[in-house]
Amino acid sequence: MSKIDEIIWCAGCGTEISWTPIIEDECYYCCQDCANGLFCKCGYLMELDDSYPGKSSQSQSIDIETY
Repeated sequence: MSKIDEIIWCAGCGTEISWTPIIEDECYYCCQDCANGLFCKCGYLMELDDSYPGKSSQSQSIDIETY
């Protein structure tokens, strides 16, 4: 289980999960791609989300499709 002080971290990519996780084999995953061992974009999408705690008011544009 990837839980520290009630913070859930994805066992696949390490992203902090603030939504309902995918649970497989007693492990928490941020999305089905991580649960399947594939690359996911959840961490990058959280960086782009201005409402995410700790996000500065200055946002940078990241083109996820070209990354």
